[in-house]
Amino acid sequence: MVAEQRNRAPEPLVRVRDESMIVQLARQVATRHGDPYPELIQHAVGSREEVTRTTGSIVFSDEPSYIIVIKGKFRARRPSGPRPASPRKPAFVSYPFQVLVVNMATGLVTDSGSTHACPDLTPLGPVITDHPVAPDGERTVGADLLSALMDRSTRVEEIVEVRYRGPATVGSPGRARLHGRDGGIAGLVWYALGQSGWLGHTVHLKPTLEVTIRVAPVRPGERPAPPRFAPLPGGPRRRGESGVVSEDGTVTYKYAGSLHPRAAGPGVRLVETEGHAEDFDAFEDMLYRAAAQADWLSVREDKQSSGEVPDAEILIRLLRRPP
Repeated sequence: MVAEQRNRAPEPLVRVRDESMIVQLARQVATRHGDPYPELIQHAVGSREEVTRTTGSIVFSDEPSYIIVIKGKFRARRPSGPRPASPRKPAFVSYPFQVLVVNMATGLVTDSGSTHACPDLTPLGPVITDHPVAPDGERTVGADLLSALMDRSTRVEEIVEVRYRGPATVGSPGRARLHGRDGGIAGLVWYALGQSGWLGHTVHLKPTLEVTIRVAPVRPGERPAPPRFAPLPGGPRRRGESGVVSEDGTVTYKYAGSLHPRAAGPGVRLVETEGHAEDFDAFEDMLYRAAAQADWLSVREDKQSSGEVPDAEILIRLLRRPP
């Protein structure tokens, strides 16, 4: 039995269906290479050619891809050459960085490697730090337009804020139905892009944004009401890491970074009628997780879940399009 476990193949790597799953994949790979608690996980997006160029090993492909850099204490068996290894050399080598490239359409790892030098991801645009997470629950972002959102010297008129606060029907499968507003979260994002002057233009500078989702909790003695409406059509929602819980029990999720490159990547013309609701599913998952963590969802016999959230807040902040 012991021998059978030793020879067992490792578990297959998870598919990265959206950015929220990057940490899960990175930790899985880090554990395989000897460090289950990596110090740093960062990622950026671009074509496969663009992201592999940062590593010095270029793959000529225009497939939209994530590049993930993991910093930790990793070990690998020293590769054997045609000659026997010197007994003076250790059987294993150590290195601080593991690099992954993931196809955004399939979620599968296409390229991977180890290195002693950290690739410079800044030419790709926003560099998002997925781990460690800041104390307020927000993932930090490298030098890009988003830094102006955090800069108090930025003039108020340069920042566009779009807010929804009210009831929402949340469920899986499906997308959230924001009562009194058509289009759900995707419609809210498109509205924000329109208000900030991005619609109708071809993307060269990636529009970056900050999305904050808050859900108030079920109060003591309160019973969640059954959904008044069905969720909007959509696929299954995905669970992930828990959000930040305030003293009053409100659950908060924050995202800071760029939109899905298929929705707003380099060379894409921002036209809502050509968009896909699934391009914004990462935000749908955030609301679903917040509703579940705040105890508003009930699970039916068919294991589908849904609920009526009476007080959901969605705030989108982004900079006006540069002239």
